Amino acid sequence: MLNNTNKKGFTLIELLLVVLIIGILAAIAIAQYQVAVMKTHLMTAISNAKVIKNAAEMYYLTHGEYPTDNIAALDIDIPGCVASGGGMLVCEKQNISFNYNGNISSGQRFDIYADDPISIHGANAILTYVMVLDRAQRDAGKTYCIGTTAVAKKVCKSMGY
Repeated sequence: MLNNTNKKGFTLIELLLVVLIIGILAAIAIAQYQVAVMKTHLMTAISNAKVIKNAAEMYYLTHGEYPTDNIAALDIDIPGCVASGGGMLVCEKQNISFNYNGNISSGQRFDIYADDPISIHGANAILTYVMVLDRAQRDAGKTYCIGTTAVAKKVCKSMGY
């Protein structure tokens, strides 16, 4: 007769159960990590967009109008970012581009778009933060967060947008 009290090792069912639990915990952790990374990128984009907005408002106070599609006219220096024409400011290290555009005389909004493309599961999730300038004829002073994927939308929602 065999003595079952000296049993060593685990059964296959016990091992599969442990692997399943670890897999579930890893899936939850990865999703939360992606949200945290995108939140950090969004905070950087918001900070830089505020710098651009403040410079545009100063320009308005000095000249009585916003510069049209010309971010180079604003006296700003964001480290690692370069004006690339057409109202674009590209920050390669941060993987964020800012687009300052609009024409106040035609009644358009002046928007500062901060686009932050992040690759999630092989697909690009674009998180866009839009800041409308204070003296725009439409939506003055409003801010928007737009996400193209469920994770990006979750980030916008968690930030109160």
